[in-house]
Amino acid sequence: MDIDPDTHPCRLATLLALGVVMQSCSGDSTEPAQGAPMAPSVLFITLDTTRRDAMGFHGQSPTPTPHLDRLAEESVVFDDAYTVAPLTLPAHSSLMTGLYPVSHGVRENSVFRLAEEADTLAEILQSEGYATAASVAAFVLEADFGIAQGFDKYRAPPRIPGTSVQFMAEVRADRNVDHALQDLATLPAPFFYWLHLFDPHFPYEAPGATPSSTVSTPEQEKQRYLEEVRFADRQLGRLFDRLRQQDLWERLIVVFASDHGESLGDAKEATHGHFVYDPTMRIPLLLRAPSVKPQRVEEGASLIDVVPTVLSLLDIPRPDLRFDGIDWTGPLSGQHSVPERVIALESYNVYYNHGFAPFECIVRGTDKFIHSRVDEFYDRQADPTEQHNAIGDAGSTVQAMTSQLEQLFSDPPHAIEQSQRVLSEEDRQQLEALGYLAGEESRSAERPDIENLPNALDKLEILEQVDEVSRQLMEDRPLDALESLRRLVKLEPQSALFHERLGVLLLLHQANALDEAQFHLEEAIRLHFHRAKAHFNLGLCYLTRATLHRRDAQQKQQQGDLPAAETAIRLFRQWVDRALQEFRIVTDIEPGYPEALMNIADIAYRQAQEAKQLHQTDRARKSSQEAIQALTQFLEVVPQDHPDWAKFEPRLRAWKSEAKLLNE
Repeated sequence: MDIDPDTHPCRLATLLALGVVMQSCSGDSTEPAQGAPMAPSVLFITLDTTRRDAMGFHGQSPTPTPHLDRLAEESVVFDDAYTVAPLTLPAHSSLMTGLYPVSHGVRENSVFRLAEEADTLAEILQSEGYATAASVAAFVLEADFGIAQGFDKYRAPPRIPGTSVQFMAEVRADRNVDHALQDLATLPAPFFYWLHLFDPHFPYEAPGATPSSTVSTPEQEKQRYLEEVRFADRQLGRLFDRLRQQDLWERLIVVFASDHGESLGDAKEATHGHFVYDPTMRIPLLLRAPSVKPQRVEEGASLIDVVPTVLSLLDIPRPDLRFDGIDWTGPLSGQHSVPERVIALESYNVYYNHGFAPFECIVRGTDKFIHSRVDEFYDRQADPTEQHNAIGDAGSTVQAMTSQLEQLFSDPPHAIEQSQRVLSEEDRQQLEALGYLAGEESRSAERPDIENLPNALDKLEILEQVDEVSRQLMEDRPLDALESLRRLVKLEPQSALFHERLGVLLLLHQANALDEAQFHLEEAIRLHFHRAKAHFNLGLCYLTRATLHRRDAQQKQQQGDLPAAETAIRLFRQWVDRALQEFRIVTDIEPGYPEALMNIADIAYRQAQEAKQLHQTDRARKSSQEAIQALTQFLEVVPQDHPDWAKFEPRLRAWKSEAKLLNE
């Protein structure tokens, strides 16, 4: 992926065939051939965690979104639009591919990545000669999650200078709109640009607003949330004003959408991610295109409809591709009506993070059927707030919808192979900084046996506590999070995740709780052996014990108690060996875990040096080889612009030279 969009290699033959003008927002242009059509550019704007009813054009009064309201006046407003999942990465993967999560394989925010086999809109337009660029505001959309496919330039939250593997968790709307203005000032047309804003996501801390940690009532929480929406809208206003000053605006296709909503306590959760009720699943969706008259559409729409519709508007046929979404150009122009359809929704977050039954759902008109451990049915017209589960009264309707749901989730017609990302410890920390867990449960592509899994709705107290832990960590209250996790472990003692998180926090924030930390990390591994993070932190715990014994040995030696010093040294070596074994297990589970590789390299090198001093040549060679192999893998995993790459690459060369001498 070329990170410099200023030298985008547009293909001349394609541009001439499309009659494309090369024009930047700064006004420089080359006139197209006489009579040749002007190819529109495309702008995607996604506003994270935004409820449909937070928009002025959907009835919020007073409106927090005057600039988006004005855009809506020029656009198709999809009044009944749905996301596919209440999480950022799965939703954006669907937006960019036109596929459901069950098809593209990204079911959750942490361990999944969009597979290279997926065809994204950016890749399609790039192949047609479009310049492509994006600026995303949250780590969860970082390029390594696969979502950057097809973008010539891809901005994500940057590394923090002077630190190792540290990333900003998110970028505020004013800064990210500045990025967009900079990019669009030099981006040649036709282009595809994607701007993602994250501000409405918890914590709600719009500039000038009172921090969320002081919230005392749900209404105050809602108002702080709306302040975030208002702030983002104000920043988008700057972008729209600049674009309207350009000739470009009149032939620009604009898509505005949210990836999911926010419950704000309206549907069994405080924020989002667990369930598939309308406050988190219904979203604002606008389509502004020069060839489409502004109108409001009552029929159901989905994020998966965007790609096939945009390609149709651009007159780019791709008969080799199949989409789960529909092309709206015919219905919007009055050529034909919207076909009867079902829209699929899902939430697998509770499954991958807690082992609870996931939620699979379809919407057909005003009917909504949710399949989980306990099925639910809602007539959205009669019961718009989904208060009454009418599963017992729906009869043949539920029977028909069950059949449709089973077919869609058991045998998706356009499925591609699932892909997973190996998370570093820093990745996990960044996800937790955004309030997301790093799922480690079974990641099989096989559909789980829902009937034999716990009902998430019976675990509301646990899920509420999980949300509270995320809130406490985001607000930098680790000691409060520790107490919440202790309560969670008592409520759900068989949860490997809760034991792991408690052990990690104890290790980080309570130096005098080493025994407790070790117990919970070992318990997490006993319950679920293949938890790489638990093994990694248990290795750190063992290293801490080793350090204590080394200090004890030094102290005993200074006191002249040589037998006690020798005992302490023996214990030091035993704990180091146990730590090394844990780090090896980590790389067996996740071969590219950077921090584990660095610890293996460091320990093995020290052991090689010790063996060399004791003239144990075979042991020195073996340890030296392990150190070199681990450091080599580390340098293959981290990018060359990573601050640690330049630091450790010379070290690797030195180690290889030393190993060569050992072998002579």
